[in-house]
Amino acid sequence: MTMPDERYRAVLRTEKFLRRILFREYLTDEDYKKAWEEIWFDARACLKHYPGEFYMEDAQLLAPEVFGEWKQDEKLTRIQVIGDKGKELVEYAPEGHYYAKSVQDEGQTLKLLLREVDQ
Repeated sequence: MTMPDERYRAVLRTEKFLRRILFREYLTDEDYKKAWEEIWFDARACLKHYPGEFYMEDAQLLAPEVFGEWKQDEKLTRIQVIGDKGKELVEYAPEGHYYAKSVQDEGQTLKLLLREVDQ
């Protein structure tokens, strides 16, 4: 079973692995077979605890400012605040605009930023 900290380290390990490939660090080895085996084992280690689609969907919900689909915000054109007495606030974005969500202050503040839709 993969633990959350293993998933976290897998993402960082994968970045390091891809950078090694990008900067040709594996190709410095004269023995091609040995270099290929090292690449294979490193790739296997990266994928062992790498977060799958299920966990990425959770990450998107829990941290939309990091993993969210930014196009999704373009649907957000109305804000409603509901209190004990019903709707306390209803606000519509102007034509051609939407509200982008931003959670800040360690999850204590929700900001809705008025943005213009890209045409």
